[in-house]
Order: sequence, then structure tokens, then C-alpha cells
Amino acid sequence: ACSQKSTPHKPKPSEATAPAPSASSTPPATTPAEESLGAPAPATASLPPQCPAAPGTPLEQLLDLAAALYEQRRYEETLACARKVLQVHPRHIEALHDKAAALTALKRWPEAQQAFTLALAIDPENTTAMSVIANVFIAQGAYVEAETMARRGLRVRGDDPGNSRVLAIALSAQGKVDEAIAMMEEAVRRYPHHHRVFSAEAK
Repeated sequence: ACSQKSTPHKPKPSEATAPAPSASSTPPATTPAEESLGAPAPATASLPPQCPAAPGTPLEQLLDLAAALYEQRRYEETLACARKVLQVHPRHIEALHDKAAALTALKRWPEAQQAFTLALAIDPENTTAMSVIANVFIAQGAYVEAETMARRGLRVRGDDPGNSRVLAIALSAQGKVDEAIAMMEEAVRRYPHHHRVFSAEAK
């Protein structure tokens, strides 16, 4: 039997393989359809919220806007408006309070404490700043520092409800329960319209 010589198989055009991409070729851009299927979109840097005031807005209107934004819990914008005032008037007490209050609400404790400390340096008898600094200390678990600051506020104004309240909290957190209860009872006696707040703190 004579053997037949085998001829090599030639691929059909549909079977032909595409040439491998060269090392210098770049992958195609992601199509909208691929993005909708979960392909990652290019990262874009997000800008922090800005103060929504128009350029040249008078100072008093900026402060009113900061207060309104704070009431709406738009704390980043409150902070931006307060900073806008402080760029022109670095020692403006109300703007410092707005800045510190916004930082406190955002739980940026060290920055809030720094802003209130500056306000206190400008106005050493500012009992509001003292009570808020004491609250910031409490939020960080620094109860001894909170007690010291609250007592400082009460030396300036003995009937200050904010410092009375925060002092009672600081005392209770340190295990000085009897003193804390006595402080709460005295606060309720002095400020009967605050009794629900003090009662809640006592629990």
C-alpha cells in the first residue's frame, strides 16, 4: 500500500488568530457600557464645601449666614463662612465661636479646642468658651481637664448653667458621684426650666 503524503491544514479565514498586541500598544478606553457594568471611573478630587455667600458680602451678613447654616447642620459650610470672616478679622470673637462650634459638631476636637482657646485668650471671661472647651475635653475622655475648665467658668460666673452641667458630668465620670449629684440638684434649683436636661444628664 502506498502511503499518501499529508498536506498541512490551512486555517480558514474565520479560524485565523489575531496578532498579539505589541508591548507599545495601549488598551482601549473604557466605554460607557463597561462603566455601567462596574468598571472603575477615574478618580476626581472633591473640593471641600464652600461658603455660599457672594463675594463682597458684608461681615454681619456672613455671620448671620454662618449661624443659619449651623442651625441647618451644614457644618462644613458654617466653617467656611467663619473662616471667610477670620481672614479679614482674625480675632473676631463671634466668628471664632462659629468656627469652633462647627469643628466641635464635626468632631474635630483638637482644632475646636484650639479655636475656643484663642477666643478665651481674647476674652478671658468668656464663660461660654469655657463650658464648650470643657465639653470638648469630656468628648476626649479628659475628665480632670474638663472639671478644671468648668470650675474656672464658675469662678467667673457662679450661676452659669453650661459650666454647672459640664462640671457635674466630669465629676460623675471620675466617680465623684455625691458631688456630681449635689451639683445637679443645685443646678436644677437655680435653673428649673433646665430640669429635664439636668435630669437626663444625672441618669
